[in-house]
Amino acid sequence: MELIKVYDTGNYLNNVIIPLSLGIRHVIFVTHDRLNIKQRDAMIALLEDHDITVDIFTMNDDDKEAEDIFKDHPDLIVDISSNRYLNFYLFEKAIDEGNTILYYDERENVIKDYRSHKVYKSDLYRFSIEEMVRLAGGVIKETMHKAPDITDCDFVDKLKRVVDVAIDDYGQFAGFISKIMQALKGQDRASLSKKQQTSIKVSKFYPLLRDLGIIDIDRGVLDIDKRFKLQLINIGSWLESYLYIVIKESGQFDDCIMSAGIDFSAREDYFPVVCEIDMIVALNNRTAFISCKSNKVDTSALNEIKVHNLMFGSGLSKAAIFTADDLNINNPAIFEKAQQLTVAVIDKTVIKNKSITLVLRKIFDGSYTYEKVVVNG
Repeated sequence: MELIKVYDTGNYLNNVIIPLSLGIRHVIFVTHDRLNIKQRDAMIALLEDHDITVDIFTMNDDDKEAEDIFKDHPDLIVDISSNRYLNFYLFEKAIDEGNTILYYDERENVIKDYRSHKVYKSDLYRFSIEEMVRLAGGVIKETMHKAPDITDCDFVDKLKRVVDVAIDDYGQFAGFISKIMQALKGQDRASLSKKQQTSIKVSKFYPLLRDLGIIDIDRGVLDIDKRFKLQLINIGSWLESYLYIVIKESGQFDDCIMSAGIDFSAREDYFPVVCEIDMIVALNNRTAFISCKSNKVDTSALNEIKVHNLMFGSGLSKAAIFTADDLNINNPAIFEKAQQLTVAVIDKTVIKNKSITLVLRKIFDGSYTYEKVVVNG
């Protein structure tokens, strides 16, 4: 089978979802636009990896060139998924010639026949997060923090128990972990002064972590369970790890990457241009970009994850903030700002209610709604 479509410069999934899902052998793209080289090359590479050949034509004389393409390839399937002016030419020609006309319905994640609007194919190609990021022009170079091993049940249970207890007073917990960080200085154990020992032991969180075997102070030496080293030298990794574990354990999502470093340099850039995204989750060929904040959420944090979503997401991708704060009550101004920016909020109340996966699925399917903001006093 051969397919013709308008190259979509705005939504990368529209370029490849139908060819990959239908086993097309040859795709002809037409365009008026100047194409992003990295995105174009990533698209071609993905299609060629699946033995699909690609031709791209920049149209000058639309009527004549479209007529010639249909004449040379009379059995073309026409994909009108992208919303472009050129689609009129392809659509009208396909109607005249009786070609099959298909489109990708993003919301339902199915391919439909244009004439009947009935589902043509529902079992579609499933993209990995790496593929979606690459199609958007980025490359996941590394994960900045190693994701926890969810098969280590003892580690998973202990980490979740700590966060479940700490969530009621996460500011104090973060301060306690900060003292551990300063003492360890990146090492596995540390000798403590009497002042350091007292400062750590007086915290209400010391008995919790000691009884769980995560840390211990004996004869002035701080020892840690090495599995928790990342969490004890990086405050933010507690929430990232907690979210990652809940998502992976649920089995309700297609893919999840924690702490992804994405290189989005242009070809002419001499130095790499890299951003870090705390969590990327995939479901039904959509991505959610999530920023994890153990401290106060501010407008810059909302703007940052919003921009990451715009840069690397597709048409229905989502941006979200995961925080130990209760934004609705404690910071209603930021809660309202998140709503204005269409950044979803997964906060303390969601964690305490054990409803993270439910809320995240609602964020994905567009049914998530903000509760009325409560202003103290």
